[in-house]
Amino acid sequence: MLGEIGEPFWRGWQGSGVFLSRLSWSALVWWVLSAGAAESWLVGVPAVLGAALLSSCMLPPLRVSFRGAVRFTGFFLLESLRGGLDVARRALHWRLPLDPGFLEHRGRALPPVARVFVANTSSLLPGTLTADVDDRRLYVHALDTGSTARATLERAERHIADLFSLDLRDQAGGQDPGRAP
Repeated sequence: MLGEIGEPFWRGWQGSGVFLSRLSWSALVWWVLSAGAAESWLVGVPAVLGAALLSSCMLPPLRVSFRGAVRFTGFFLLESLRGGLDVARRALHWRLPLDPGFLEHRGRALPPVARVFVANTSSLLPGTLTADVDDRRLYVHALDTGSTARATLERAERHIADLFSLDLRDQAGGQDPGRAP
């Protein structure tokens, strides 16, 4: 098993196709983050090569759906805008309507990479912050536990499953419990 003590990380090597794909994506991310600055590649080339090499050795191949990526991007931008407006409204309201607390989200059986993606996404949405993650649960601090935070987490999980081409029909008799029949 990858990650056992004493086992070299390169035992998980996924192959040159995965490496080239991750190299391309890493280079694209670096180019976007550096705003295309040519001088940034002095640091960028080793960083991109290292990221692609390590991810090829340590992470299983991921199948990313273009349609899922577009849908997730739309979901994330819309929820970020809605959440930001909600936080601003609460901050400017004379009574500061807050009901802070922790929510326990029992997610579906997602692979570790997708589970971490759900946790990170929930932390980036305004009004929520991931406090802890275990095999099937996500503990999130929310500014308003009575609001739509739980529904937003469930929608985020569905969008991320769609992004990684995962089937959520592993429970409820073959039907995704988050979607209507």
